[in-house]
Amino acid sequence: NANLTVTNGAYYLYVIDGLTNNAVITLASDGNLTAMYCTGPETLAGTGQIHMAGTVPSVDYLYTSGSVTNGAAQTIHGAGQIYGDSANPLVNLGTISADISNQTLAVQYFANPGRVLGVNGGNLSLLGFTNSGTVSVSGGGSLTANTFTNTGTMRISGGTLQLQGPWANSGVISGDVSAIYLGGTFSTAAATNIIHTGGSTIT
Repeated sequence: NANLTVTNGAYYLYVIDGLTNNAVITLASDGNLTAMYCTGPETLAGTGQIHMAGTVPSVDYLYTSGSVTNGAAQTIHGAGQIYGDSANPLVNLGTISADISNQTLAVQYFANPGRVLGVNGGNLSLLGFTNSGTVSVSGGGSLTANTFTNTGTMRISGGTLQLQGPWANSGVISGDVSAIYLGGTFSTAAATNIIHTGGSTIT
C-alpha cells in the first residue's frame, strides 16, 4: 500500500499473479523507456492509481500480456502508451484517463465495459477495441478511434473526433465539435447513430 515510482530508464516493473494496489504507482520517464509489464491471467485490484507522469510521456509504457483486467476501482491515467494483447485484450472495468493537457494517451487492444476518458485537454488515441461502456473526451482534447466496435457511448465535447479503420457502431457516438471525420470502412447503419451538435459537420 506504499507509493512506488518507476524511475527513468528502469525499463520494466513486472507484475505477475495479480496486484492489489491501494496507493500510486508512477511511471516517470524523462526520455528513456520506463515501463510496467503485467502478465495474465491477473487483475489489477484495489483503489489505487497507475500514474503515467514522466516529463517525456511518450516513453511511459504499460504492457499487458495474457488476460489482464483493470479492476473497477483502479485508475490508469496520464499520457504515454498502453499496449494490450491482441489475442487477449486488456479488460478495463475501472478508469483509464488521458489527463495531461496537450499530451496523448494511446491505448491499443482492449475491451471497455468501464470508462475511458480525456480531460483537462488530454488527447485519446484508441486502436483495436470494443466499447460497451463509456468513452468521453472533454476540455478541448481530441479523440481518434481506429478499428473498433461500439455498443456503448462515445462522446466528445470540443476538440476533434476522427473515426478510422474498419469500425461498427450500434451504440451512440456524439460530438459537440466543429467537425466529425469519418474514415475507414463502415456501414450506413453505423453512421446513422452518430449525433452531431453545436454546429458540427460530418465529413
